[in-house]
Amino acid sequence: VDPAKPPEAPKPAEAAKPAEQKPAEAAKPAEPPKPEPKKLPEDILQTPPVVYAVGNEYQIMALVKQDLPVVMWVEVNGKQYYDSSNGILRSAKSSHRMTVPQSELNAAKEYTLCCHVLTKRKAYFSQTEPLQKKTYTFRPLEKTENIKVFMLGDCHNRVKAPIAVTQYYGKDLDLLILNGDILDRSEKYSDLINLFKVAGGATNGEIPVVYARGTQEPRGVMWDG
Repeated sequence: VDPAKPPEAPKPAEAAKPAEQKPAEAAKPAEPPKPEPKKLPEDILQTPPVVYAVGNEYQIMALVKQDLPVVMWVEVNGKQYYDSSNGILRSAKSSHRMTVPQSELNAAKEYTLCCHVLTKRKAYFSQTEPLQKKTYTFRPLEKTENIKVFMLGDCHNRVKAPIAVTQYYGKDLDLLILNGDILDRSEKYSDLINLFKVAGGATNGEIPVVYARGTQEPRGVMWDG
């Protein structure tokens, strides 16, 4: 070291450069989960369907959950039978009726209940959930002897007991006859459901039902024929 040379002044430390910060991205709102499509029959039907014998036709009736807009039809041997009015599929009522010639269903011995739940009504091309289907076995009354028939009458809105007694023949029941006053009034929606509960619960849509209306059923605003 040269004593005559003055020492060099230390260089000032460089200030640390601030780290570059990227602008924070706005958090995307989480998309609400899409609801699961409703399943037939548990999410759509109130009761099993009912196959009413009327003249030389069957009227297959199904009751959907209240306020659930549904369009419905049945397929029998590759043919479609719609619940419609003036060419328009019905979706505003909870009860649906599909009329099928008895000869067609007797030969096929099964029918497939088909429906779309509406998600948005439009003037053209309403939006719907995916198609739901369920096939029911049907056993027409073709026997000429040893016919097992059960007749119910005057149930007056009772449900459990009437269904229980119809199970006397088990799976061998051939025909159910409803001989009137199954309801004692039709004032509320729950009254109307009881008719479907009895007929559907006793037959599970698998055998014919003959229904003779009584004097009590029409007593109320819910009855429309």
